[in-house]
This record gives sequence, C-alpha cells and structure tokens, in this order.
Amino acid sequence: MRYGAEVLALGKPGKITFFQVSSVSGMEYVYYIHVKLDGEKKSEVYHPSDVEQHPLQPAS
Repeated sequence: MRYGAEVLALGKPGKITFFQVSSVSGMEYVYYIHVKLDGEKKSEVYHPSDVEQHPLQPAS
C-alpha cells in the first residue's frame, strides 16, 4: 500500500494519509496507518491488520 491509496479501514472506505514506521535491527515495520475516511475531516489511526486494499482498486 502507498500514501493516497484507497483502502477499507474496518470495512469503511478511505485514503491513507500517513504511516508510522519503526526500525528494528535494520528492518522497517509499519505499526500504525493513518486513514482519512470518506466524508470525515480528520484522519484516524488504525492497526495494519484493520486496513485492507479497497476491492475496486488495483493492487500496488
């Protein structure tokens, strides 16, 4: 997934606005994804397991 990608966060459509990443032993891990849900003014924080590629968008 990438910034601006259309996703489903807990089943609700939105766009990725930011990733929170941590480096451990030289490997980067995403531990939170900020998603602005359609129709909302602010983005909310979601765990990566709660965010999935929108089914109508091609895989990135």
